Amino acid sequence: AIAILDEVSKEYKTDKKRTYLTGLSMGGMGTFSHAAATPERWAAIAPFCGDASEAQMAVLARQGLPIWMFQGGRDKVLKPEWAYDLANALERASHPSVRFTVHEDLGHDCWSRVYGGQDLYIWLLEQRR
Repeated sequence: AIAILDEVSKEYKTDKKRTYLTGLSMGGMGTFSHAAATPERWAAIAPFCGDASEAQMAVLARQGLPIWMFQGGRDKVLKPEWAYDLANALERASHPSVRFTVHEDLGHDCWSRVYGGQDLYIWLLEQRR
């Protein structure tokens, strides 16, 4: 996926200060992992129902990378309390710009609602590196 992004960025006019990373479930985990490994590349990230390590949260906090986390309150795959643990880890590490939304009425698939609306896209376009 990153090779495709690199190729598209070379071939077409793109705004490298507005490159965003989002993913769901295992992709949410990948979003945290990849953003922690390459935080300078992203203007913001939006992981859905993902998990990460405390060390990754510390990297993201130090970099101040804008994050909007999403979680289904009735998720039986990735427990909502794990997402709260991540949000608390970011807070403990003094992250300056994190948002966290729990859709209490939804299970694992909270992304259909969010991707189907406008709020996430408006927020992403407000973020720049």
